[in-house]
Amino acid sequence: MMKIQQEQRSIRPHRLTGTDRAILGVLKEDARQTVSEIAGRLGVSRTTVKNRMDLMRERNVIKRFTIELDDDDSASGSPSNAFFLLVVSRI
Repeated sequence: MMKIQQEQRSIRPHRLTGTDRAILGVLKEDARQTVSEIAGRLGVSRTTVKNRMDLMRERNVIKRFTIELDDDDSASGSPSNAFFLLVVSRI
């Protein structure tokens, strides 16, 4: 019975609270902020932020954390190189 209730809970759509929206807003600005930094900015406890983020990840509101890289090679600090080996034989 308990397992069924847990499965149903994770399937239910997640209704965002004001705190959820605030957390998402902070993460959109800079997803590298720690849970403690987010809690300090929002004036809520670190535990609240951690629990809300865990729940949003469990319910696929937050699907992943990622970074975007600049496509410009100069941003990486090294040029792109390519090497080719061409073998020619007569048939």
